Amino acid sequence: MTYSGGFTTAYQYDNEGNVIQKTDANGIATNVVYDNNYRITNLNYSNGESEVFTYDDAGALLNMVNSNGATAFIRDILGRTISTTDPFGNSVHYGYDQIGNNTHIVYPSGDTVSMTYNAVGLQTQTRDWLGNYTNRTYDANGQLSSILNSNGTSTSITRDALGRITAYDNYLGTGARFYSDSLFYDASGNIINIISDDLLQPNFVTSTHSYSHGSDDRITNSPLGIHTHDAKGAISSTSGTTNRSFTFGENDVLKQYTLNGQTTQIVSNPLNQAISKTRNGNETQYAYSNIESDLYTAIQEFDASNNTRKSNIYAADGLGWSLDSAGNVSFLTYNYLGHTKALTNTTGDTTDIYAYGPFGDFFAHRGTNSQQHTFLGKYGIYHEDNDFFHIRARHYDAGNGRFVSKDKAALENGSTQGVNRYVYTANKPFGAVDVNGYNDEVLHCPSNPPVVEQLLPLSEEDYNRSVRQYHFSKALALADRASGEVLTEINNMRGVSSPSLELGKASLTESTLQKADVISLFSPGKVLKAPKAYKWIKKSLKVNKLFSYFRKIEKKIPRTNPKNLKEKLAMEEIMSNPNKGSMEIIKKLNDKNWKEWVKMSNKTDHGIEIHFNAIIKNGIIIKADNFKFINP
Repeated sequence: MTYSGGFTTAYQYDNEGNVIQKTDANGIATNVVYDNNYRITNLNYSNGESEVFTYDDAGALLNMVNSNGATAFIRDILGRTISTTDPFGNSVHYGYDQIGNNTHIVYPSGDTVSMTYNAVGLQTQTRDWLGNYTNRTYDANGQLSSILNSNGTSTSITRDALGRITAYDNYLGTGARFYSDSLFYDASGNIINIISDDLLQPNFVTSTHSYSHGSDDRITNSPLGIHTHDAKGAISSTSGTTNRSFTFGENDVLKQYTLNGQTTQIVSNPLNQAISKTRNGNETQYAYSNIESDLYTAIQEFDASNNTRKSNIYAADGLGWSLDSAGNVSFLTYNYLGHTKALTNTTGDTTDIYAYGPFGDFFAHRGTNSQQHTFLGKYGIYHEDNDFFHIRARHYDAGNGRFVSKDKAALENGSTQGVNRYVYTANKPFGAVDVNGYNDEVLHCPSNPPVVEQLLPLSEEDYNRSVRQYHFSKALALADRASGEVLTEINNMRGVSSPSLELGKASLTESTLQKADVISLFSPGKVLKAPKAYKWIKKSLKVNKLFSYFRKIEKKIPRTNPKNLKEKLAMEEIMSNPNKGSMEIIKKLNDKNWKEWVKMSNKTDHGIEIHFNAIIKNGIIIKADNFKFINP
């Protein structure tokens, strides 16, 4: 693949179409190794780095390792993460209620943050181990309408009939309003006016600047100076008004940068999450929650000796407050976009105030707190230096309103950011935020507010079905390894008139299983030596009816699987209409689970006669085996 300017990325594939090697424009080759389920197990880079991933039987990540150490995951019976341990030995533990709400998080320090939910699964309170808390209320559409913090400060959010924010008001404990935004829209939903009573003005300057660009939208000249890039398009250095350098490694990970004479080294895990940053010999380690999400959050920071420097407590909609090493609290107050406007202490007094230009530039701060959650602070974004921000997947240069490397998200037709891979929020900073470094996710526009996913309480039946799903996936994995030729039959699917068959290796999708009332797993044509799988199925998977058929089919049956599309279609025809053929009831059976066997002989519309044994209930085949295909 050749990009504008002649920059090339090369790919190699295996016979099944999987990428097995990628060589980027910088010449770094990535060799990819898959397991039998096409999950990536190894990434080996030509610069000497490597990453290893291991999974459980259900396909969930158990461990990931690179040269910086190992990260381990422990999951409960439903596959939910109950703890993670990072390369520094810092563990984060999670607890859940029956319907899956995360009710508490135990930080690496051993302290616990608890969460409370309403009847529809919306988080209403977050409380830390020192008694600090925040309460959230919602409107009838599930959208956030108010915030009340334990120090008395509060926020009121007003929306119009379309759910768009029209007023975002912040109040002190005395009831006095101390920061607010009022928003006005045109007929198309675009923001046309914003009135804000800023506590502090940005450091605006009057000036005229020129910019120049090279191939592939790379900026070559700006008020910051002359920019050079590596072959992939990431800025490698800037010289002029600002002198800086960037060193990128494999998989676009930023390993080191120098700004204003200060050098920062970054240590990352295999998900490119910075677990450590060292600036001029001073190391900060980061412990994350939601580590498998694009919106992972740093909940605690440590020094090189593992002493806690800072704890961050996240509410339902973002960062609520922080605690320093002495336990002093700072609640964060935001504008409608989630940029930090002020900090308040435990008594509700304002200690720090902030101001920005629309792209996070012209930064101004009054106060003494050196905390780094400023522009985009609500989302846990770190302010690294001056106009330089770490927005998860990439680093952002607010001085130019651009990222220093390209967006790796897929191109989107009609999207400005899909064409220019460096721009921030498609150059619409008043109506959108980018909080993960990708253009295709987490763009929150007040004129088009995000849908609030309401998690309705699960019934006992659905909860038990989830447990069964976990056990069944484990059973299938065991059975698949044991035989390699398993026929999985799903019957009585809600809203589906006919059963379905999956031929070949054992496989089952979550959505299919959740609809199944009767499940049959059996091995046609060979002995299925999977006692562990049988045990899992027999003891743990309890659907309305379960049939586990482990035996060798008689040799007199010439073939038990369809060998071509014509025979497969014939089988599907019979299975969808069991009343077409003649039936003979077999009365004596050895297996107590089989109440009524039917031997069927059918001549299908495809000209193939099929003999097989079946169990039919209410006109639906709930079990079938011993298929014999007789071609005319």
